[in-house]
Amino acid sequence: MGSSLKTAKRGGGPRQVTWRGPPRFTKAVAVLRTRHPLPRRWPRVLLLAVVFAGLGAALLMPRAWLTSNDVTTGLHPGYPDLQDRVYVAPPAHVMAATKDAIRVLPRFTLEPGDAGTDTLCAEVKTALGGFTDEVTVRVRPAGPGGKHSRVTVRSRSRVGRGDLGENARHIRALQRAMDARLPR
Repeated sequence: MGSSLKTAKRGGGPRQVTWRGPPRFTKAVAVLRTRHPLPRRWPRVLLLAVVFAGLGAALLMPRAWLTSNDVTTGLHPGYPDLQDRVYVAPPAHVMAATKDAIRVLPRFTLEPGDAGTDTLCAEVKTALGGFTDEVTVRVRPAGPGGKHSRVTVRSRSRVGRGDLGENARHIRALQRAMDARLPR
């Protein structure tokens, strides 16, 4: 098998490269491509690979992602890590911190509501698709003397049966923002 490039050393100077023409095996490759055209098959192969990867990912996804669009802390069996939070602060202080947390979080919008209630409502635009989810936060006194507060968070999709875990992500983001503002 010969190389398509020929190098020669002349008189101690730099090497000179000369071109002898295309390599011999290109004719064999050209013949194979006419018998078995690869470029036409690659889109099908790529499409099948994407489909099988998607099916594999769907099988590995938690079932709660596909079958649930309503998640409440402490109540959903698919998310045992999401529990009510108890903060060492009176309910009024926790409500104010919750409003601040909702205002800071991206894509969260605080809904106007009654000032005297123990419930806050917010809307969240999802990153994928731009769907609107509803987040409801309920703050109740916990423990003696009203020095502690129990916070229950519910996130619900307005559309569809499964949310791909988006509602649980909303709750986790809100709980992280509240944990940064309140002592537990």
